[in-house]
Amino acid sequence: MPIAVVSHGFLATYGTTRHYAKWFAERGFASYCFDFVGGGVGCHSDGKLQDMTVITEKPDLRSVIDYVSSLPYTNSEDLTLMGCSQGGFVSAMVASELKEKVSRLILFYPALCIPDDARAGKMMFFKFDPNNIPDKLGAGPLALSGDYARAVVNMDPYEEIKGYKGSVL
Repeated sequence: MPIAVVSHGFLATYGTTRHYAKWFAERGFASYCFDFVGGGVGCHSDGKLQDMTVITEKPDLRSVIDYVSSLPYTNSEDLTLMGCSQGGFVSAMVASELKEKVSRLILFYPALCIPDDARAGKMMFFKFDPNNIPDKLGAGPLALSGDYARAVVNMDPYEEIKGYKGSVL
């Protein structure tokens, strides 16, 4: 079966993408949705939100791809990556790394703005000095590490994703 891996956005969980995975399954795909490690409030993964960055989510997605591709009923040469918001940005970066191993890339409102937001010192509901990023952004259960911003503040998202030359929707 062809594979479709569906990635959720910032602070979300696999539950927000389950309907996309079901749509793929109804069309004959082995579809898989998951929670990024520390990816959101109420997620079922290990890890803490404070340790999550766009960069830490790349190996998470690659691990899911490796797992689903190893299943005996899947066709690892027919892989679709679909992502929403931050999951779209991560999917596009991973597609750029995997190149021709990804058959299709579907991006719903990909958050390619994350690096620009970090440079502006305004990410979601956090404000900070981009030249002096604090160790912690925000407070309480939605607090992030300053690494969330530091990981992308000097990143050009279009350079990160330009390696993928396949079909994109």
